[in-house]
Amino acid sequence: MKTLFTLICLAFTASSAFAGGVELRTNGSLYPIPGNGYSCKAMNEGATQPDVAAPYIDISEAFITNNTSSTIYPISLTFTTGDYTCKYEGARLASTGLQREIPPGTVGQIFCNIKCGRVPFGQGAKMGYLTFRGQTSSGKQIKVTEEIQVMN
Repeated sequence: MKTLFTLICLAFTASSAFAGGVELRTNGSLYPIPGNGYSCKAMNEGATQPDVAAPYIDISEAFITNNTSSTIYPISLTFTTGDYTCKYEGARLASTGLQREIPPGTVGQIFCNIKCGRVPFGQGAKMGYLTFRGQTSSGKQIKVTEEIQVMN
């Protein structure tokens, strides 16, 4: 119920993409953060020194809705803008708290913000993209990409 309420609230602040029975909902826009930050892994390990270089972006919303009849196994979440790529997979993806499997009719979500450092910011806003990749229990590859406006 809490997840449903969260999704309803986010409908007015986030953007979403839909492909093959899977919906990705994320931040509608991102702003550069000028300082250094802590990754989920660093926070989980109690690090005392930041490990995300400035400037960085902070993706606080990543909800994956499974409207298929198969369980989805997340593989990666990747943020891109221009030639810049920041990929979360394996242990790095697990550190966000995203469920290892998303059963049919449920929503998977991150519980720790995705932080990407040394993001190249230029003049004016530009488009960035968050891509979710996963695989269903029946072996089908899932790829859903959503636009995010990167402000300057």
